[in-house]
Amino acid sequence: MEMLQRVNALPDLGGRGVDLYRRTVGRWTRYEQVLAVLLMGIPWALFANGDDTPLTSPCDVGAPATCRDSISAFYDMSHEPLFYMPLTLAAFMFVSNAVLRREHWWNALVGIALAGLVFFDHDAYDLAHTIFAAAFFLTAMLVVSWYLPKDLTGSTGIRIPITWPRAGRSSAVFGAQVALFAIVLRFTNLFVAEALQLWIVAGHYILHSIKHAQMETGRAQAPAIR
Repeated sequence: MEMLQRVNALPDLGGRGVDLYRRTVGRWTRYEQVLAVLLMGIPWALFANGDDTPLTSPCDVGAPATCRDSISAFYDMSHEPLFYMPLTLAAFMFVSNAVLRREHWWNALVGIALAGLVFFDHDAYDLAHTIFAAAFFLTAMLVVSWYLPKDLTGSTGIRIPITWPRAGRSSAVFGAQVALFAIVLRFTNLFVAEALQLWIVAGHYILHSIKHAQMETGRAQAPAIR
């Protein structure tokens, strides 16, 4: 919305103003979709190159050193860059999304939490790592809970008013995510639960980018653009 206001404040650009705005919205849309693909690819890349890690087995006492039952446990795998580079890039993209699109400030919280998760490994800095990991997944769940109902129903508007029906729907979505996470964790391991949550977050960003692009394109066609 701020970009639309800036375009409207420019001298008369005719059709060029609309084209500029559409290209900007298109870049934002692709940016969020690249972030989504990155989030979906991280678990696959770790598992495929993670020293023959079992997919569904928790690492009990006495398990081999190559057993890794969470995403965080891959920090010291033989192909370490596959852990640090994608997660660091995702953290950067979350924060830069918040900076470039100031209406999406919550992405900065998700990015900072993800950066802390990567910086503090779960062996040497167990408490700090746990705090950042919990902050990342809980904040991501809250973001998905608040915006996913809008994306699925096709309603528009980035600044969503707080109403009891919306609060109820968002609470239900949040509860469903927590329950799914707990069930998957109970029957598999933390890696699978975290991977599934990353895919849910990725799905949210894909839907959100599509709906946001549709909304902003409609605004760009309004008479407010000269």
